[in-house]
Amino acid sequence: MTVSLSTTDLDTIERFYHIMGTGYLNTYRPPGNRKPLYQWQVTKSDEVVRILTMLIDSGYLSQRRLEQAQRVLDRAKEIKPHRNKKRDLALLIKLGLKEAPEV
Repeated sequence: MTVSLSTTDLDTIERFYHIMGTGYLNTYRPPGNRKPLYQWQVTKSDEVVRILTMLIDSGYLSQRRLEQAQRVLDRAKEIKPHRNKKRDLALLIKLGLKEAPEV
């Protein structure tokens, strides 16, 4: 899962980066006389869930983006552990996407 924001305004992307407190910045320089494109991106699962939850709860997202963010969170809840099942399940529980099994 990835959450990203792209713009041609460097100050906007830097401000967003500092507000979120996570992620990384990239710069794409298109050929010719076009403006550079700046991108903020976060890919760590726990950070993606935290950022999307924060944005959904903020009330700042448009209806279309709200639905898109909710679809990503719903999809995350469907992820089943597969490689190291014990470790993957622990991560999903930590993210609040799965319930801890009863002992």
